[in-house]
Amino acid sequence: MKYTHVILGGTGHIGAALSTALLQKQQKVMIIGHDPAKAAEWTVKGAAYEVADIRDTARLKELFGQAERLFVLNPNAAPDKDIDAVEREQIGSILNALEGAELKKIVAASTYGAQPGDHIFDLGALYELEQGLAKLDIPLAVIRSAYYMSNFDQAIPAVREKGELTTLFPADFKLPMVAPADIGAFAAKLMLDDQTGLFFLEGPETYSNQDVAETFGKLLHKTVNVVTVPEADWKDFMIKGGFSEKAAESFANMTKLTISQQSEIPTAQHGPTTLFHYLKKQLQFNNA
Repeated sequence: MKYTHVILGGTGHIGAALSTALLQKQQKVMIIGHDPAKAAEWTVKGAAYEVADIRDTARLKELFGQAERLFVLNPNAAPDKDIDAVEREQIGSILNALEGAELKKIVAASTYGAQPGDHIFDLGALYELEQGLAKLDIPLAVIRSAYYMSNFDQAIPAVREKGELTTLFPADFKLPMVAPADIGAFAAKLMLDDQTGLFFLEGPETYSNQDVAETFGKLLHKTVNVVTVPEADWKDFMIKGGFSEKAAESFANMTKLTISQQSEIPTAQHGPTTLFHYLKKQLQFNNA
């Protein structure tokens, strides 16, 4: 059986928004996930759901062979592992599974700042994915997305209880940010058309962690202070938070590059979701 769209990573923030958008367009969708418990949620919505270990190349090849168009999102490795090694193993499996594939198009999720290099967290791994996909004889669209607003989801308990937002970035350092749902919506457009190339996606404006703290404060009617972790303490802070030593080093290297390499991207697409509306929704969800 052929599906018009197969989604690798279809149950997270981005994939769920993409899958929902395609189903609303009456598209024939297969979601590839790792959790069998999520099958019922998606089959009732009209999608097929297949369970696969992303490192099982033969299984991925079987499922990719049922696709006309494929969305690729390399799942984050667990932070207590050697993230660089695990994510590159996953990427190798994806690329090997795509050898000889007959697809009309691939859309891939990547990140601002993707670049060659080792031990720079997702920046290096996703660049490797981009390059590997580009070598295939398949039309390709790559979405490099700005800093995910969802990175602040995990801060909600401390913001509520202590009035603190902890960050590695300087409090006033502004970043382009984007809501994952906007990435999913943009990916859906690319899955449905024939555009190819490199696309940059961010939200309506840039924000600093001070802006984030003030937005939390407005929504919660309380003062929220930014707590900046000094660079000398980054690795220890990450390790105490559950990161392996190698993952902590990689994350620290990525953070340094993010701070030092910021530049405007004049060709960026802009999603509509503001930080205020994103955080408001998350606070309501976490309060339910």
